[in-house]
Amino acid sequence: PNQKLKIYIGLETTDDFVASIVRKHYGWMDFENALRSLAVELSPEEKKRFSISAYNIMKQWCTTDREALEESGRVVEKVTVLSRELGINIEVKHEPTIVSRGTDQHFFFHQVDERGERQYKNLSYFTVAELVARLAEKGLAGRVAFGQRDDIDDIETNAMVARPDNRVCKPFCVNE
Repeated sequence: PNQKLKIYIGLETTDDFVASIVRKHYGWMDFENALRSLAVELSPEEKKRFSISAYNIMKQWCTTDREALEESGRVVEKVTVLSRELGINIEVKHEPTIVSRGTDQHFFFHQVDERGERQYKNLSYFTVAELVARLAEKGLAGRVAFGQRDDIDDIETNAMVARPDNRVCKPFCVNE
């Protein structure tokens, strides 16, 4: 009776078009229907001991910072509504950006155009700050978490801030 169960799910987006492009073989409706099916099987006491953490990779290879910001806000809003309807604690864990070897992000991160610009650029921390501000204005800041997943294989690079000279400043400003 004192045990708790937390399940981590890679939701990534509520936009089914983006989900299909990034080969996420399920969309928002699949996520919602699965949780609804589960919720009807749980007693009110069991719901108190059960929670979901839905991962959202904020910046997919096919989105801009603005699109990532807008979609991340929608993810939190939709998950919050679902969480309240089902009586199950569901939080969103945002990963600002991630480049793991073998992924689409990795492929496009290494594709450079004629001007030397990467085809995939990591999300700016300013976009993350804007998301926090927007969520705080809506009273939703407490429903999310941020951070680097420690269960992703073969991480090459994560969120970073570009320098004015277009080089990359990784954590502790170690250049490529």
